[in-house]
Amino acid sequence: MTQVFFKILLSGLLFLIGFASGFAKTPTVKVHYDVTPMVASDAPKIKIGLSFKGDRSGSTKIRLPLEFAGQSRLYQAIKNLRLTISDAELIDTDQPEIKAIKHRGGETIRLEYELIQDWTGAPEAGGASAKPGGGYRPILQPGYFHFLGSGAWVLPDLPKDSKLKVSMDWKNVKENFTLANSFGTNQTAQSFTTDVETFGSSIYVGGDYRIARKNVKGKQLLLATRGKWNFTDEECAGLIEKIVLATREFWNDFEQPYFLVTLLPIESDPQSKSIGGTGLINSFATFVTTNAALNDVVWLIAHEYFHNWNTNAFGGMKQPEQAVYWFSEGFTDYYTYRLLLRAGLIDLEGFAARYNEFLSDYYLSPVRNENNRRVVRDFFSDQAVGKLPYRRGMLLATKWDDIIRRQSNEGKSLDDAMRQILRDARQKKIKEISTDYVVSVLSQYAPYDFAGDVEKYVEKGDTIGDFGGVLGECVESFAVHSGKFELGFDFETARKSKTVAQLVEPSAAYRAGLRNGQKVLGASVYFGITNKPVELTIEENGQNRKIVYLPEAAEKISIPQFKVRENLSENEKKRCLNVL
Repeated sequence: MTQVFFKILLSGLLFLIGFASGFAKTPTVKVHYDVTPMVASDAPKIKIGLSFKGDRSGSTKIRLPLEFAGQSRLYQAIKNLRLTISDAELIDTDQPEIKAIKHRGGETIRLEYELIQDWTGAPEAGGASAKPGGGYRPILQPGYFHFLGSGAWVLPDLPKDSKLKVSMDWKNVKENFTLANSFGTNQTAQSFTTDVETFGSSIYVGGDYRIARKNVKGKQLLLATRGKWNFTDEECAGLIEKIVLATREFWNDFEQPYFLVTLLPIESDPQSKSIGGTGLINSFATFVTTNAALNDVVWLIAHEYFHNWNTNAFGGMKQPEQAVYWFSEGFTDYYTYRLLLRAGLIDLEGFAARYNEFLSDYYLSPVRNENNRRVVRDFFSDQAVGKLPYRRGMLLATKWDDIIRRQSNEGKSLDDAMRQILRDARQKKIKEISTDYVVSVLSQYAPYDFAGDVEKYVEKGDTIGDFGGVLGECVESFAVHSGKFELGFDFETARKSKTVAQLVEPSAAYRAGLRNGQKVLGASVYFGITNKPVELTIEENGQNRKIVYLPEAAEKISIPQFKVRENLSENEKKRCLNVL
């Protein structure tokens, strides 16, 4: 069994449920929900009533949840769907997520259904692409619930940009039963205006959750969590407060009146640690194993919160989005660590260490030189390909910030270009982020061929290099030599048949004693990481034995790295931090 000991399940990418057009474009559609949580039993569920005005033609379609963040057939969590009006008929279509209703023209449609957990057990590490759980499908457990809007709400079949006027009454909510969602906390009657797509991108929790409250310049910031952690609720909320403040100060934007972070404990192997999350409207949902330390989640929260601006406030991305992930994800990673440094949540040494991890991961990647067409095609299906735009964008942002600073004599930086993008978006000068637009903005801040860099390093996939001086005078660059990740045998065959096959000779696995045909009883693998040992339990001649080795290829490559100069004075460090 594979154990990924520190698996980061980034869903900083906002995967939103897609709604097809069933209505003509109309004014704001009013929908009302009566929501009754019933989680006190061993078979928890939520009873939901929905009402809205039907089409004047007497024929209306509704849409059930379908997919989100790699999870499919979300309609399986919708049970006992029925009409509660007379002289109307609910009809299946050739699409399981679409239902047709025949009714009197223009009458109010009323339905009821139950939301259940459509898989067994407690939520587990593994996230969107593994077995159900991890936080992306509805979770209904004795004592609490956790679900995303994309997995729970039945709606009229509308285009995704259709405006909704939502009213929601929470029924049978007893004392000490917490309610928290993207639109408010502990409110049993809610009303808000949104659109179909945004309504799907929302989080709802309730039951035995605890609420920690913070105030950021007069605006509400809340943490909703449950279970036991290695840190207190107040410690976690305080860290989130610092991240939110630093990010809002960067953008000079304090308009958001309410923001919710949910922290859901999930199960995993005791030796494994999993940290996942997804950014949503007015909120951020995290799913974390309880053995995580507070510092383990700091970068994820910072990354996802930055997405409230890049690219949510920018108006989205040109399709296919994966082609622009080098900007949306890579630049967000760049600012994640800059803002953590500026907020005092990591020091200069920790900042350099994170760069070293990224550089090692990038230079040792088996797909480092794949072009951007491969990223578009395989981003969601190949983990190594999925990392490429993060690494490329972060490294290009680092180089370009240095170029802008040098050519403007420290008068300008990449920060100024990012803030201009926000201004352009709010002044309706742009509708979406494209590579050409980003290059056009950057070119206003330095006479440099940014378009050439994009073509060379992003589109064609050449290796990004030459990092001397990019982190300021306090940080030196040097090189280390390491081999690429080489497991040494075919893992899929070993996983399926429990047998070693396609052994590489010579390899570290071979030198450690692994041989074709040996029976594999267990395996621990840090995929892509060469300095963490592979541990295999094999059966040989009726005896079990351990095989341990570092999965590093013999051929070495040069990897750029950073280190903080020794014996820096406090004034020197302060001057360097002002630049970063």
